[in-house]
Amino acid sequence: MQGNPEEITPEAARSQLAAALRRAMASKGWAPAKLAEESSLKPSTISDALSERHTPSTGTLQAILEALFPETNGGTKPRRKHDPQVIRCIEFNQLRDQAARRRQPGKIIHTPNSESQAGTLTTRRPDKRVRPFRETRMEAQWTFNVGRIPEIARTLAATERTLFVSNQEGLWALNVRTGAEEWRGNFSGHGYVSSSPALIDESVFVGSQHHLYALRADSGEVIWKAPTRNVPEVVAAGPNGMVLAARDKYLMAFDAATGKELWGGGRRFTSGIYRPPAVHKDSTYVNVARVGVYALNAEDGSTKWAYETDLPGLSQIVATDDLVFATSQHLHALNAETGEEEWTIEGAWSPSIENDILYLGGSEQVVALDVKDGYKEKWVSRSPGGTPRIFGGVVYLAFRDELWAIDAATGEGIWRFKLSDYIWWAPLVACGFVYAGDHDGIIYAVPA
Repeated sequence: MQGNPEEITPEAARSQLAAALRRAMASKGWAPAKLAEESSLKPSTISDALSERHTPSTGTLQAILEALFPETNGGTKPRRKHDPQVIRCIEFNQLRDQAARRRQPGKIIHTPNSESQAGTLTTRRPDKRVRPFRETRMEAQWTFNVGRIPEIARTLAATERTLFVSNQEGLWALNVRTGAEEWRGNFSGHGYVSSSPALIDESVFVGSQHHLYALRADSGEVIWKAPTRNVPEVVAAGPNGMVLAARDKYLMAFDAATGKELWGGGRRFTSGIYRPPAVHKDSTYVNVARVGVYALNAEDGSTKWAYETDLPGLSQIVATDDLVFATSQHLHALNAETGEEEWTIEGAWSPSIENDILYLGGSEQVVALDVKDGYKEKWVSRSPGGTPRIFGGVVYLAFRDELWAIDAATGEGIWRFKLSDYIWWAPLVACGFVYAGDHDGIIYAVPA
């Protein structure tokens, strides 16, 4: 491991959270007296907790967080028990996301210029681009080398404590804040690790030769293994507590807790599946190379509908209540109930959706479309393509040997970070960091 090995201290974590809460209070126009009305705390306790001269307690910060954002507990969910020594990253992530939703949007530099004609939405090249980047130097918090050959898997996964990365030699579990190796799983005698890791609750799932493995996320202990058809190269969390494994023309579903096969024999398609399925409510959406998109019933894997196309390379799928977005050479917006095409966008791919904004990567730009305003163009940023990842009001992208951060409200660039080699897949954003692995096998953790 390289880089700074020191973990963020509990005091520093609490100070960061207190600063974020001060900004959230200011954005809502709340004084300590108002916050006291919404919580069981005294105004003086709140003032002391949010003062830059004090290091507040975890319990006080959590009470302020829940008073400012009641939805943190979901209204009906019981409060989580908290480690008294550290702010868990999921709480800080929730706060940043909620604060971003309440932030007033910045000035839109580019005037919307999208139009809808004959069922086709076409985004033209803008006449004026958002200024790309301010000069900001970023440094990695830590790096970890898993080895260039064999290459690292396509995607990373993380809990609030551990980052998971796999390559053909095994599965690594790294501390999210320091990069220290917590455990390593190898499957000698069972073939190489063939898939990216997937997480469900406290378990991590990977595919090895002719098997799907479930391991404890905290220790790497094998919970169960189940035989699969061929070598699963795609492993993903499915609906209703199931995990999905795909290889070439086969898609299989297993009970995540027991490893029991749920679809007898799985589903066989006429071409290969090379990207993780998308799951929304009771449907699983699968892209099949050179065939199209299938909507499957979660219970038995039966086909609800199929959108057929001979375009190559259907990749990322994003599903909502109304539409399913699939990409090939263009973005296809499909009716979620019927699979009929509603509209397309030429030259756009890699969609992500957050807070009713659809973000699209393209060959030379990123486009933000307002879902509630008929997918009207919100801004266009002169930046490279790639699959956008949105967190805390920032859009993160990976292109060639760089990570990019773009303001989600305006499209204005914030920073760039250069890796040692190409990165082929989208970064992971979690626990206050952007994680990415390059072709050299180096994993980077860059402050978000």
